[in-house]
Amino acid sequence: MKKILAIDGGGIRGIIPAVVLIEIEKRTGSRIADLFDLIAGTSTGGILSLGLVKPRSDQSKIPHYTAEELLKFYFHEGEQIFPSTAIDKWLGRKSLVGNLQILTGAKYSHEPLESLLDRYFEDVLMSQALTP
Repeated sequence: MKKILAIDGGGIRGIIPAVVLIEIEKRTGSRIADLFDLIAGTSTGGILSLGLVKPRSDQSKIPHYTAEELLKFYFHEGEQIFPSTAIDKWLGRKSLVGNLQILTGAKYSHEPLESLLDRYFEDVLMSQALTP
């Protein structure tokens, strides 16, 4: 029987599945890539999936990132990937303009995300992933 892990998207809320993945690693004493035959995700879940299956550059069978390291990624880099406007912060909520942007195009610029993905995941090929 194959074990498949699907991680949902949700922007900065990727913190939630990261916390669950940390608990799984703690309880099993294993890294997520060793527990599942296939790991996939949508949107921010895809970022977590990439981190879980990227091999270390020096040892191809060991994952580069733990779930805890990926949680730190969201805390350190989340504002770059999912920025909020100054008025959103001042109002403490989402602005009407921000909500309308969802209907008219991308909510966030792709450039900060692409830059971070290049830095954290480099040029690793799908064929090099620890799980397909």
